[in-house]
Amino acid sequence: MSDIEYISTQRKGECLIFNNYYFRIDKKIKNKKYWKCIENCGTRVIIISDEFTVHSDKLCNHNHSPRPVKIEEKRFKAKLRLRAKENPLEPIPKIYKEVRTSFLRQKGDCVTQNEREEAVATYQSVKSSIHRNKRKEVPPQPENRKDLHIPGLWRQTLDGRNFILCDDDARDTDLMNERIGLFVVSIDRA
Repeated sequence: MSDIEYISTQRKGECLIFNNYYFRIDKKIKNKKYWKCIENCGTRVIIISDEFTVHSDKLCNHNHSPRPVKIEEKRFKAKLRLRAKENPLEPIPKIYKEVRTSFLRQKGDCVTQNEREEAVATYQSVKSSIHRNKRKEVPPQPENRKDLHIPGLWRQTLDGRNFILCDDDARDTDLMNERIGLFVVSIDRA
């Protein structure tokens, strides 16, 4: 059996890469997932989750050739989305440059180096998508002090030190004008 790979889609779904063909989810019934070829050629793959096996009576009935460059493009974009989600404080040009560099260094079984370079989307074409993914990870701007809540990741400096010494986070509306927050960073003076 060939390798199965799942990649995330822009709309938080997942797609399947199997035998160098690209499949999207068709339906889920109990412990089975039915996948259909993205080219609508009629080829389907059924994955039974308990067994982690692939079943298909139409496995080799594609009426088109594989599109490895398109698959590489999808992999690249999925890596960008994942990196932006994991590192919401990192600048977008830096994310793009590092993911692009590591992606181009990888060796692919089905694509040449020129095809891999062709699969890499330009910065301008993915910039707004990366911004959108980062915005989902960043807390919304509060409209007043009552709405101000600073989650864990945002309570630390880039090197992991806490900078919120005290936040009484008063939720009582009568005390809202009395809310106190102290923002400090300790400095080692050695």
